[in-house]
Amino acid sequence: MGKEGKVRWRRGLWKAAAAVFLAVFPLSLTGCLGRTGWLDYILIPSKYVPETVEVEGETYRTGFYPDELFVVDGVECTDERYEINRVSFHRAQAGPFDCLHAIIGDTANGELYCLDSQWEQARDYYNDPENYTYYCDISPDQVPGSRRADVHPIPDMDTEQFDALTEQIEGKSNHPFDREERMLGASLEADPFPKAEDFYYVSFYRMSNDGCFQTMAGNRLCINNGKLYYIRYQDGKTDLLHVIEIREDTARYFIDLINSLGSPYVKE
Repeated sequence: MGKEGKVRWRRGLWKAAAAVFLAVFPLSLTGCLGRTGWLDYILIPSKYVPETVEVEGETYRTGFYPDELFVVDGVECTDERYEINRVSFHRAQAGPFDCLHAIIGDTANGELYCLDSQWEQARDYYNDPENYTYYCDISPDQVPGSRRADVHPIPDMDTEQFDALTEQIEGKSNHPFDREERMLGASLEADPFPKAEDFYYVSFYRMSNDGCFQTMAGNRLCINNGKLYYIRYQDGKTDLLHVIEIREDTARYFIDLINSLGSPYVKE
């Protein structure tokens, strides 16, 4: 049976858990994510997300990792659980930091809360690009991380270029629950085109070296006629790809990087 604790709330929007889960697929369902049922997320009636949680006289605070990161399987949860306002918080370990984990917030992967006395140290750690490994996923499959995926670590990633790519993609998807995002993406679309016979998808993402956090792997890219595009969606009726062209300076860096990896799917 869960123990009790206190909570202080900050305003935050709730999004559909299943839809966001598909957007950040693949993420593991063991560890913390396997200990809490999805109903714990879906059935929470509150429209607020806790900023701090007080457990056994200690304060835990969220917001120590960048917004673009999602909790993944490197987080080690214990069976020690606290029930606060109908939310289950599990005691967890993220790297060297004492945390709590709960399936709440803007994604189905939940939120982590760090012990307040360690919060600044954890924030500095997870905001340092040196503490991440960058990856490129190349595959004929639309879903990243599939059995056929050709995944390469990129030890010398230009982090400024990675940030530039992320900025050009962010907030422009065909989001089913965000009309403004859909409209912005549609206004930036290039002419749609069909997939070539030897078509492959590409995505770039980063994961913290302790395996606790990862950026979205589901933002798929493609190369067509020497240009790099972000794929907003594929039309199921016409099979055309609806895309946004990536700025030339950013595109040139990533196209050269893709071509240098020796992937069996890439033919220059």
